[in-house]
Amino acid sequence: MSALALGLRSLLGRAGAAGGGLLAQLPAAAGAARWLGCGPPQAAAPWPAQQQQQQQEARRACAAWAAAGGGGGGRHSTTILCVRQGSEVVIMGDGQATQGDFIVKSNVKKVRRVGATAVAGFAGVAVDGLALLERLEAKLEEHPGQLQRAAVELAKMWRQDKLLRELDASLVVADAGSTLWLMGNGDVLEAGADGVMAIGSGADFAEAAARALLQLRADQAAPGGERLGGALGMSLFDVARTAMGIAADCCCYTNSTFSWHHIQPDGAIVSGGGSSAGGAGQAAQPAAA
Repeated sequence: MSALALGLRSLLGRAGAAGGGLLAQLPAAAGAARWLGCGPPQAAAPWPAQQQQQQQEARRACAAWAAAGGGGGGRHSTTILCVRQGSEVVIMGDGQATQGDFIVKSNVKKVRRVGATAVAGFAGVAVDGLALLERLEAKLEEHPGQLQRAAVELAKMWRQDKLLRELDASLVVADAGSTLWLMGNGDVLEAGADGVMAIGSGADFAEAAARALLQLRADQAAPGGERLGGALGMSLFDVARTAMGIAADCCCYTNSTFSWHHIQPDGAIVSGGGSSAGGAGQAAQPAAA
């Protein structure tokens, strides 16, 4: 090594020791120091396989977070609402389908019957949601009348299968006994004491409106509650339809063309859809229990 290089190495070494790593903050000086052997070591770049694994893990985490409704922009562009009073259940979904910023269809049916006694709605990619509903129906055939067990089995399959993990959808399922929310990260959540559950971009609006209407009905039913207004006469279906109408007014990804299933107290399931919020009850047709 030349005398000039030796002198520069000595000078850079003293400057690095005195400056407490200042050379690391100066790219040119740090590069010269590493070339002379007195600078801080450079971190080794990760192997391509490690980079690919990290990217896949990040994508899976983001997909699970979005399916769970994380963040305002990560939610699926739809609204599914399920309300319950005892064994009576109404599940309702809007009909708008979007492709990016474009509305491509306004009368999509996002709620389905699952088996003989359960109903479900999906938010997310249509083909993914339908694929999950088919698997849920298969699980219900294996465990008849046991919705919770079938939902847990589906969640386990959804979590463990490499192909199913890529499905971008979430489900709300209900029967006369319980209401459940299934997510791709393996969670199965049951509705709270008020029996209200919603998913999608308009979920907050629909859920808040439904809870307010149900609370108003309960307050009116109490002694002295007659002064609160006329919501006492609202049926559970009216509560769901009104709450979905409020969500459609607030969420640009939700329209007022609703489809729905109504599990009545006697176990019969009434279905309808394709009409606006003002006339959702017109399409009611009894279905076999």
